Amino acid sequence: MAKTYHVVAFPQNNPQARHAEFHRLGSQLLERSVSRAPKKPPVSDDVEFEYALVLSLPSIPEAVRDLLPAQHIKSLSEGGFPRRPPEYAAYQHVYFLNDAALKMYRGSGGVFEVLKKVSEDELPQGCDMVMMWPH
Repeated sequence: MAKTYHVVAFPQNNPQARHAEFHRLGSQLLERSVSRAPKKPPVSDDVEFEYALVLSLPSIPEAVRDLLPAQHIKSLSEGGFPRRPPEYAAYQHVYFLNDAALKMYRGSGGVFEVLKKVSEDELPQGCDMVMMWPH
């Protein structure tokens, strides 16, 4: 079965982007999940853990970007810092959540819009895993 991800993006003027609220909520969910997880994994091979997975497109923080001359930002892009696809250019933070992560965020009261759903093959180059926890 192909993996799919829900795209959640925050524009630069969004408070959740400026104050990293979305990431902070994910960190709290991770802590709670780890504290509830059994200390010893089950012995049975029949038990499969489902993992909540959050990927992110790397970005240059707005405060840093404002301090850098345009040629430095360009050289970062040319030097291996992944270029952001044009469809995500207007967003400060872009996250890709698997179904388990979406369910956990929504179940915790997270308020955000899902832009679209993409397959694993459609993930932009350069995505990094920022969180993974058992669900």
